[in-house]
Amino acid sequence: MPIASDIMSTTLLALEANTTLGEAIQQLVAHGYSAAPVLQDGKLVGIVSELELFDVLFDPSLRNRPVSEVMETEVIAVDESEPLGRVAHLFALNEIRRVPVLRAGVPVGVVSRRDLLRFAANCDEPLIDPLAELMTYMDEELALEDQG
Repeated sequence: MPIASDIMSTTLLALEANTTLGEAIQQLVAHGYSAAPVLQDGKLVGIVSELELFDVLFDPSLRNRPVSEVMETEVIAVDESEPLGRVAHLFALNEIRRVPVLRAGVPVGVVSRRDLLRFAANCDEPLIDPLAELMTYMDEELALEDQG
């Protein structure tokens, strides 16, 4: 069964939490990315996308603020061994554009919608039995609700 590391891009732009918004904008533009994981002490602590950086357009003085003040801290990320079927479900259920891929909590790559579509273009078989995966997902969601 294919896993996240099979299709992830290993060309990864990661920003430190203390990177300024101005520096983050420059890095995203220079590398042609729309978002980047944010690290602190080598661990994933957030993600910052173009959308969070737009406020600089309206208030240029924000350029000197750290990305940690605007980053999304509830990041959906997957382990490098995550089955692609589960990764695809995360995309569909959460309407996300990319997901960081982790090894022991450290980003080693990213899977984007385009990576999944590229995989789909070359694959004639479904990633999973949709009904079996849905049942597994529903069981996990119920377990999480019981814990909360």
